[in-house]
Amino acid sequence: MDERELSASSPAVHNHTQSQQDITREPALAAFNAFYRRFFPRSVTFLMWQGVRLPDAAGITQVTMIKAHKYWSAIRDPDAWVRRVASRELAQRVEDHQ
Repeated sequence: MDERELSASSPAVHNHTQSQQDITREPALAAFNAFYRRFFPRSVTFLMWQGVRLPDAAGITQVTMIKAHKYWSAIRDPDAWVRRVASRELAQRVEDHQ
């Protein structure tokens, strides 16, 4: 196989590998997406009850959800995990502004 054939075949191999990974991740991704849609507003409300303004609460929640997505497969109680991480993120922001 010459270099042109090899480079021409590489995307096909990559696409096959990528689709296999997508199939494996699909249930976990669907679970995270459902959690995100359900819990994002709850997390914002949770932070607002702690005195955080809406834009800041939404930002903290977004940062927290990015972390939740990264560690999704290891999280056993997502509701508690997000509350705990959001609270820590809030505490860190308060400390950074003092």
